[in-house]
Amino acid sequence: MQKSYLLAILFIATLTGFSQTNRSLSVPFIEDWSSGTFETNGWITECSNWVIANHVGNDSPSAEFQWDPHLQNDYSCALESDTINAEDLLVGEIKLQFEVKLNDRNATGNEKLIVEVYDGEAWNMITEFINEGDLDWTFNYHDITEFTLGKSFLIRFRAAGDNSFDIISWFVD
Repeated sequence: MQKSYLLAILFIATLTGFSQTNRSLSVPFIEDWSSGTFETNGWITECSNWVIANHVGNDSPSAEFQWDPHLQNDYSCALESDTINAEDLLVGEIKLQFEVKLNDRNATGNEKLIVEVYDGEAWNMITEFINEGDLDWTFNYHDITEFTLGKSFLIRFRAAGDNSFDIISWFVD
């Protein structure tokens, strides 16, 4: 019987070196944002538009990419995990589970939330959400075994687009 490992992101930088801190997270890893800070589990971000939303979640809190406090034009702004270590796992499956919500302003189709896994060599897109109108909490479950089994890896949620004013907020829980 094959074992499955679940990586749950209950919430969501630019790669500046593979190890974000001197520690690494282990599989299974669960993030619920209840500490109220990204730093607790070593998440990093390159812009102040990513915050913990204490009042919104499925259950609260969640990670939120807001259109402000800095209006972003032609942007790509990520929230990136610390290193997650699965090097000792040589058989089985690793799954990524999270929920996403969008409060949209202008359904332009130009604003995106992209979910990616770094496998030690390259970023691999797992899924992408596009601002085509409000999106209520949507459950996502993805097999990321091919990018993670037997490796140390990173997860990131990257907001990107033409003009952040066209959305109100992306939420990840």
